[in-house]
Amino acid sequence: MKESALYAEIGDYARVETAQADVLTVLEERFGGQAAAACRDAVQRVTNRDKLRRLLRLAARCANIEAFQRGLRRR
Repeated sequence: MKESALYAEIGDYARVETAQADVLTVLEERFGGQAAAACRDAVQRVTNRDKLRRLLRLAARCANIEAFQRGLRRR
């Protein structure tokens, strides 16, 4: 079955939303809800899945929320 363009677009949108949520979940787990909330808008503006993968790795390994925010601004 051939995938329609609309179906593919919806799937891409869902994957981006999931990746954004994953980044925010890691931030919340590591640094608390306020820290994640402070980054929410900026993370949700990122729609490139490769960039979101890099942000997820950064969220998992950065020393503090400030280091994540610096990395977020560079991306």
